[in-house]
Amino acid sequence: MIGGIQLAHMATAEGRCAAAHMAGEKPSIDISVVPGCVYTNPEIGTVGISGDKAKARGMGVITKKYVMTANGKSILSLQERGFIKVTADAESHKILGAR
Repeated sequence: MIGGIQLAHMATAEGRCAAAHMAGEKPSIDISVVPGCVYTNPEIGTVGISGDKAKARGMGVITKKYVMTANGKSILSLQERGFIKVTADAESHKILGAR
């Protein structure tokens, strides 16, 4: 009915936000940050905004990449091909997104 991301966890979050608004309360969930995934091999997961999007918004960013070959669980499950890339605000170090 309202458009946007069509995921069950998003619908749940939107419902909770709507109920909070109807009750005159501040929503406890930030629906601008929605995790997503693609079940490929290796799997792809994202949340928040990328470094490029943050820079386009005029934000200073720090980006760090962690290769999964250094992660014991990834090695044991033979899933060591991937990586995690985290983007944070350069000033506050608040995490803005991860890929």
